[in-house]
Amino acid sequence: MARKTPIPNPAQQDPDNLFRAQMKVANVLLGYWKQALGAVGLILLISLVVGLVQNHIRDTQRELSARIAKVDQALPEQSPLSRYGLAPRDDLQDQEHVEALQKAAEAYEAIATDGSGAGGAEAWIKAGDTWERLNQHDKAAEAFRAAHDMHEDGIIAYAAGNRLAHVLRRTGGEDAARQVLRDLSTRLDGFLAERALMDLIDLEIDNGNLDTARKLLAEFKARFSTSPRLEQLASLETRISESGS
Repeated sequence: MARKTPIPNPAQQDPDNLFRAQMKVANVLLGYWKQALGAVGLILLISLVVGLVQNHIRDTQRELSARIAKVDQALPEQSPLSRYGLAPRDDLQDQEHVEALQKAAEAYEAIATDGSGAGGAEAWIKAGDTWERLNQHDKAAEAFRAAHDMHEDGIIAYAAGNRLAHVLRRTGGEDAARQVLRDLSTRLDGFLAERALMDLIDLEIDNGNLDTARKLLAEFKARFSTSPRLEQLASLETRISESGS
């Protein structure tokens, strides 16, 4: 009769295996508890610092917004007729009105100088707009350039750059305006890049550079072949055709 081989019982062979494994784990934990505690403490410290920085940025932007709103309330209103092209925006013969505008522009600049981020850029743009109302185009350009330099992308970068290019064009700085718009059209993405390139095309048409305008139109179609604004190029193409005839 064949002899049966007994099935080994791990528990019977080495009853201390589980205990030994538990001791090894315990030794590892006891050996590195200081390092683990230090790592946890570091994570908590980083989280605290990040939270404090975020709260500071948020509070700073809120403070800037509140200061800007206070200046907005004191800003003289534009002539209602200016909306219909029947009168200038401001009566610059009214010394009291002019002084109020100057005070507002300087207040915006003070806020912008103290601030940073979106709030600081907004204050610079408002300062530039106010200087424009006073026909002080050099100061307006400085303010728009400061806002432009604070943001390299996004709607603020486009808004500041567009306003800067507009002032430069009004004061005969066509080359500088062209450079600003070209930089925006290259650096920005999507809709903002499209708008900057269209602004540049408009500039070239106004200056009679029709061949350059045609090249920019071709660039637009190549870069933004699926853009929903391709139809808007038709008006620019019409202007080129009419200018060349």
